[in-house]
Amino acid sequence: MARLRATLDEAEGHLGSARDGDGSSVIATLEDAGAQIGSLQVTCCAPSRLPLYARMLEDLTSAQRTVTSRLELDHGGTSTAGDTSAASAT
Repeated sequence: MARLRATLDEAEGHLGSARDGDGSSVIATLEDAGAQIGSLQVTCCAPSRLPLYARMLEDLTSAQRTVTSRLELDHGGTSTAGDTSAASAT
């Protein structure tokens, strides 16, 4: 859990660069956090914690979707904000 906390703190730190148009680092860090939560969920031996891990994954998914939407990121993690190449191609 300490590693997960450090990863989430790292994601928060990457939000500054994400606001400048590069969201790839925050998305990659959120993906790492999701993998850590998934690992905790799969290896957990306390059934009472399973709902907690499921909720954490739901919340992390919501955060990732918000970042992706607000920064207009495609699935590859690169910003399309301000990209006029598609518009100029027509």
